[in-house]
Amino acid sequence: MQWVVIPALFVAFMVPAGAHAQTYTTTSYQSTANQQQIAYLYALVAQLQAQLNALLAAGATSHSSYVTISSETVSDAKNDSVEFSGTASVQKSGTVRVWFEYGTTMAVEYSTESREIKTNSGNTISFYFTAPDISSSKTYYYRAVAEGADGRYSEGAIKSFTYSSVGGSRSNHSSNGDPDVTTDNADNIDTNSAKLAGTVDMNDFENGTVFFVYGEDKSMIEDVEDEDTYSAIDTDGYDLRKVVVDTNFDADDDFVKTVTGLHDDTRYYFRLCAQFENDDNDDQLICGDVEDFDTDNN
Repeated sequence: MQWVVIPALFVAFMVPAGAHAQTYTTTSYQSTANQQQIAYLYALVAQLQAQLNALLAAGATSHSSYVTISSETVSDAKNDSVEFSGTASVQKSGTVRVWFEYGTTMAVEYSTESREIKTNSGNTISFYFTAPDISSSKTYYYRAVAEGADGRYSEGAIKSFTYSSVGGSRSNHSSNGDPDVTTDNADNIDTNSAKLAGTVDMNDFENGTVFFVYGEDKSMIEDVEDEDTYSAIDTDGYDLRKVVVDTNFDADDDFVKTVTGLHDDTRYYFRLCAQFENDDNDDQLICGDVEDFDTDNN
């Protein structure tokens, strides 16, 4: 694995033999050249630290093998655990082993299980791992890691999150009075249909449009909240679909919707969302977190 090494500075001053009674000051023995060298090294340390911060902020990835790895998102799961997601792009066909490292410091002292994935050259693969025993209200750091068939490693950028336990379901609870949206578990699942469920509390807002999004592509379901309106969300076959369950909603209620026409033996992702007009009179979407279910085998 690659590490960015920040050099430490050690300055030693020698006292001549036999001079036990004499006191020497650092100023007396530092030449102008030494002072300039020390100033240069301090500046270099600051420059390297700034570059490291910029790389982490930009989500940069390492390229130590033919695998390019990226740490993507983290989402709440049940029972004090979280689910990490990542992607890996490969430039050579073969087997790639992937996993996540995480912890309460940037040393990311813990690891998830690892998994081998067979892929072809030029492919980008997505992978997910669950980390258990996450403590509430602590800040955690994490990164995706991959080992190529050549035995070399690639590491994603270190990212951070703070976990908050939300009972038996996952939700987005606002701190500024915006609507609260909770995605509950799916029910009545068979080979080609399922009943989606969730709860919306509009708080002080009115005329909300409440809808579910669902499909086979998790990243597309995650990205719908980047839009401002229901109409701006583009559907994409089986990967992303949307369905309105209420309009002009201004209360607190549970919602269910049975969706049909699903593929059998397939994992689907879904979330409940609400469109509303915020305090700036702009349209905005807020969604519950993404849940998933598997349809039955036909």
